[in-house]
Amino acid sequence: TACGTSSIQGRRASQEDRFFACESLPELPECGLYAVYDGHGGDRAASFATSSMQEKLVATPAFKKHDLCLALEQVAEMKPR
Repeated sequence: TACGTSSIQGRRASQEDRFFACESLPELPECGLYAVYDGHGGDRAASFATSSMQEKLVATPAFKKHDLCLALEQVAEMKPR
């Protein structure tokens, strides 16, 4: 598998968007996670998602059952700590 990225900063003082690429998820080596997180006026949320999404995804009950669609829904419903 090959992937690439491209980035255009636009009018902001710095690049706020982030990307994540993982070719093989734990316990599901045939599946990968590729994501682009839009900064929308700051990079904090995009940076947080980049650093934590995979960990939160693989920790869901649905991921352990290999139900990836439900696993993404469970991550979206998680409450912040």
